[in-house]
Amino acid sequence: MKILEAAYHKFQQRLLGITWKDKVRNEEMRKKTELRRLELIIKERRRGHVLRTENSKIPRQATQLEPRGYKILTFNDLNSCCSGVEITVRCD
Repeated sequence: MKILEAAYHKFQQRLLGITWKDKVRNEEMRKKTELRRLELIIKERRRGHVLRTENSKIPRQATQLEPRGYKILTFNDLNSCCSGVEITVRCD
């Protein structure tokens, strides 16, 4: 992936006429060319590929799963749940 991104940035430099001596950050080049990060482009294309596959395929089924909705417990939740429970600690 690093090699692809390096080539991608090199092409952007050529488009803008920037050399390595100019010391322009990649983010600045992306803003000037109005192009997205290569990683995001590849992820988007993969997602499209998965969505076009048959419903019986596992990657396609994974996109249709509902989140389980686990609740993150706070201290107050534990305190109200375990009220009346006595804890003893032994130090030998």
